Amino acid sequence: MDSKFPTDWVSWVNRQLGASLDMLQVAIETATADMWDHVDDNPPFWRISAHVVFFVDYYFATFRPGVSNIHETYRHPDFLLKYAETSLDDIMEDVVSKEDILRFLEHSRQNLRTYFAGDLVSQLADESGFPWLDMSKGELLLYNMRHIMEHTAILNQVLKRHDLPASGWRGISKV
Repeated sequence: MDSKFPTDWVSWVNRQLGASLDMLQVAIETATADMWDHVDDNPPFWRISAHVVFFVDYYFATFRPGVSNIHETYRHPDFLLKYAETSLDDIMEDVVSKEDILRFLEHSRQNLRTYFAGDLVSQLADESGFPWLDMSKGELLLYNMRHIMEHTAILNQVLKRHDLPASGWRGISKV
């Protein structure tokens, strides 16, 4: 195998992950205020959005240098602490604003840019860092991208039910 393959592979993942995040962002931006917490959509749009953006940041935080147990050390950015101290998935009643979710998505993308600019390749064979995910960090990259795509598809279905356009296809974009 070409010794350059892992570096190329990370570049390919970066471009496809970036495209997945672009599609997620467009879906979130397209949601109207009326549908954000629509009771007939279960779970509501905001909750799906908050869930997927939280796990983008949480699962990729395992690539942060010098962190041995991300599950015990992960914290939301300060602007989200008003919603939850441990997990956005724990929120049952508070509606997370579109602005805060988009800000969290940008915060997560900035973290991803830092991880991709660092020595990501040397970490790909390491354990994921999550006991419930018996996989390498390389596989975790793909797992998280699939999670983004699954929930973006769900958000697009909700948009269509509300007669709004789906986010559309994005082929390549860097995080």
